[in-house]
Amino acid sequence: MSKKKPAAAPRPFAPEVPGPTPEGRIAAAPPAPATKPPRARPRRSTDEGPPRELGPLITVRALKTGFVDNVRRREGDVFDVHEVEFSENWMVVVDGDTPRQTTGPAAALKRIHDETIAGRLGTPATDPLGVNSTTSRA
Repeated sequence: MSKKKPAAAPRPFAPEVPGPTPEGRIAAAPPAPATKPPRARPRRSTDEGPPRELGPLITVRALKTGFVDNVRRREGDVFDVHEVEFSENWMVVVDGDTPRQTTGPAAALKRIHDETIAGRLGTPATDPLGVNSTTSRA
């Protein structure tokens, strides 16, 4: 024969709330469980010693979109950066006499729109392989 486990006592839906004592007074609430005090985080100092040497300013042109000095730089923008901020991944050094140029968000959106429309109308926007050209190859 199989042994059945005795039925478990029903669990209360809410924690026990102190009620009246036999003398008619309300019992004191149980003490709160001891918790660890919050760990103090070390404060970061804004004065971290002498400023880092950034090097001289150089004039660069962006090859693709990137960020430097909390500013988005788009393809073709010409701007100045410190030597240590230069990135070979998306910048190229240009002559210092090159006029500075920045592309704002509206101009960037207009350029993308114009490229999209040119592609829909069959004008080769940027198609180096000739895959989408309108002329047929014989």
